Amino acid sequence: MLKTILFSLLTLICVVCAVMFYRVARTPTPTGFGAGEDFQACATDRPNCVSSYNTQEDFGAAPIELKGTLDDMRAKLIGAIGKEGKIEILHNSGRRIDVVFRSAFFSFPDDARFLLDVDQQQVHYQSKARIGYSDLGVNRKRIERIRQALSK
Repeated sequence: MLKTILFSLLTLICVVCAVMFYRVARTPTPTGFGAGEDFQACATDRPNCVSSYNTQEDFGAAPIELKGTLDDMRAKLIGAIGKEGKIEILHNSGRRIDVVFRSAFFSFPDDARFLLDVDQQQVHYQSKARIGYSDLGVNRKRIERIRQALSK
């Protein structure tokens, strides 16, 4: 009897995990992602985003300070982004870099946009979880790791 219950529970867990993996893999990239320079502040209805364009403390953070020419800034930023593990760069030209970061275990996608401002010697960004209500601070922590990597 106990073996049957455990087997049923394990089967249920496997099915739930399979459905989650399927849904994550089929989540479409946001419209307009990878084209243009239409940066936006985070919507404040869900705690799953951080942006240098937000003024609210929970959703905003300062731009990343970065010195150099456009090419230097882009190379440094790509290097710091590359240290984050599972990434896919969707757009890398001009002043704009669009990246999909994936979580280590379930591969949940987080979409990030970076805009290189050569005149101000800084990088603006928006990093947002594509799925779910909250990101548990993951995007803010990732931006801070990138900021730290660039400050060395």
